Amino acid sequence: MADYGDFSPGVVAELVPKIDYTQPVEEIPLMLVQSTRLPGGNGFVIGLAVCHVLSDGLGSIQFINSWAKLGRGETLEPHELPYLDRTVLKHQHSSTSPSPCFDHPS
Repeated sequence: MADYGDFSPGVVAELVPKIDYTQPVEEIPLMLVQSTRLPGGNGFVIGLAVCHVLSDGLGSIQFINSWAKLGRGETLEPHELPYLDRTVLKHQHSSTSPSPCFDHPS
């Protein structure tokens, strides 16, 4: 760890994945992970780059914490499991709550 000093921005840049922003945006991965082994076999650093469209800060840290827990051989509690039911995002049309309608000038 002493080789990395105070983790200045130049040093931190070595520990996170490099992203080539010259590519078309649809070719940039939504998540990149980089593992860096520390000198002397005294541990490693996992650097993570996440597209904000994929997840916000809270979602990202929950993912990292769950990943670490599984990496330690622990199991996730029911409230820690991902919620993947996309049907909750569908609009439920009913006569009591009609869909909004807006007139647009031509």
